[in-house]
Amino acid sequence: MQQKVKNFSDFFRINEAEEGPTAIFPSIFFIYFDLYMNAVPYIGGYKDTIKDIKSEQQANLEEKPTAFESIINKVVDQIGNEEIKGELKSAAITDSLKSLKEAFDSILGKSSDEEKKEAQDKLSDICFDQIDNLVNAVKSIKESYFFNEEFDSFIFEKNTFKDERSSFLSKIVANISAITSIINNPPTDRIKGKLQPFLDKLTNLKKELEDDAKWEGMKRRERKERLEQIPMEIQDLINGVSDANQKELESAGVEKKVLGLVNTASTSIKETLTKVSEIEKVRIEEETAKAEKEKTEKGEAISTDKLDTKGLVEITTGKKKVQNLQKKGPNREQIKKVQEAMVKLLPKDVMSKVLPEIKDFKVDGLYGGNTEKMIAQISKVLGMLNPDLKSDGGTMSPLFQAAVIKLAEGDMQKLQDSVKSKIAEYAKKAGPKKEEAKGEEKDAESAEGGSKEGE
Repeated sequence: MQQKVKNFSDFFRINEAEEGPTAIFPSIFFIYFDLYMNAVPYIGGYKDTIKDIKSEQQANLEEKPTAFESIINKVVDQIGNEEIKGELKSAAITDSLKSLKEAFDSILGKSSDEEKKEAQDKLSDICFDQIDNLVNAVKSIKESYFFNEEFDSFIFEKNTFKDERSSFLSKIVANISAITSIINNPPTDRIKGKLQPFLDKLTNLKKELEDDAKWEGMKRRERKERLEQIPMEIQDLINGVSDANQKELESAGVEKKVLGLVNTASTSIKETLTKVSEIEKVRIEEETAKAEKEKTEKGEAISTDKLDTKGLVEITTGKKKVQNLQKKGPNREQIKKVQEAMVKLLPKDVMSKVLPEIKDFKVDGLYGGNTEKMIAQISKVLGMLNPDLKSDGGTMSPLFQAAVIKLAEGDMQKLQDSVKSKIAEYAKKAGPKKEEAKGEEKDAESAEGGSKEGE
C-alpha cells in the first residue's frame, strides 16, 4: 500500500523534481496571477501592469498574499463595466483571496528559514519571468495595431484593434504569459506537458485575431458570429489550465486542509471568470447587433451576406488581362452589366464634376482606364459603407459586382439613395478638374483582336 503523504515538506522531499515548499508556492501564486491577468484587460489603457508585478516581486514572502490582494482590488476598482466589476468584487472572490492567504500562511508556518529563502527566490524568478513573457508577447504583435508605443500601456491600450479584437487579444496575451511562466517554473515536471496544448491553442487563437486579411475576407455575419464565439473559447482554455493545475496538486498528495483551501479558491475564481466571460459575450452580441441596426437604419451599411455572387469571378482590368479589352472576351457581358449599373449610380451631371476627364462613357463591356476610374470613384463610397467593397479600380471582386448591380436595380432603395447622396457630396467638393480626357483608344488598340473601348 502506498504511504499517505501528510504534508508539503514530506511530499516534496520524496518528489525528485523539487524539494521543500518552494514547489507549492508557485501553484498558489499562479492562481493570484490568473485572477489579476484576467481582470486587467477590462481596463482600457491600463499602464501599471509592470509596476504591479514589480511591487509583488519586492514584497517580503509573508506579505505577498496581501500585496497581491491589493493590486487585484486596485485593478477591479478601475473597471468601467459595473456588472463585470460586481462579479470581481463579489463575496466569492473575497472569500477565495482569504482562502489562498490561509493556505499560503499554513505552508509558510511549516517552512524552515532555508525553505522560506528558496520560496522567496522562486517567486521572484516567477515575477521576472512574467514581465519577460509579457514583453516578448507584446513584441510579437504587429506594431501597426498600436497607437501608443509606451511599454507600460502594451496590450491594454484601448481601442487599438478592429471589431472588438483588442480586448480578446489582450486577454490572450496575458494568459500566454502566465502559462509560459508556469511551464518555465513548474510546481512539478508533469505539469509542463499538460499545459503545453493549452498554450498552443491560445497562441493559434492569437494569430487568428491578428490576421487582418482573414477578418477582412470574412462576410459581415461570419465576422459577427466568430467574434461572439471567442470570449467563451478563451475562457474554456483558461479553465483547462486551472483544472490541470488543480488536478496536479490533488495527485501530488498535498495536505488535505491546504488542498481544500486552494481547490475551493481556484474553483470559485474559475466560476467567476466564466461568468465574466459570459457577460462579455452578451455585451459583444448586443453591441454588434446595435451597430448593425444603426448602420442599416441610416443607410450607411451594405450587408454582403444577402448579395448573390454565385457564378461571379474576380475581373481584372484589360491593362493586365488583355482578354478583358477584347470584344469576344469571356467576361465582356458581366463587365457590361457592371458598367450599366455604374452609369445609373454616377449619372452624367455628377460624373462631369467628379470625373471630368471622362467625356463620353460608353457601356461596351471593355475594361480599360475609364472603367477603372469609374470603379475607383464608386468604390470610395461603397468602401465607406462596407470595407469588403473597396477597390482601387484595377479589379472588380464578385461582391463589388453584385453590390453595384443590386443598388442600381433599386432593390435597396434606401442604400441607393445614400450612395447617390454621398457621390453627389464628392462631386460638390471636387469641382472641375484641369486635366483633359485622354481616352482609351491606345488601351483597346494594343489588345490582340481588340476593339476601341468607346467609354
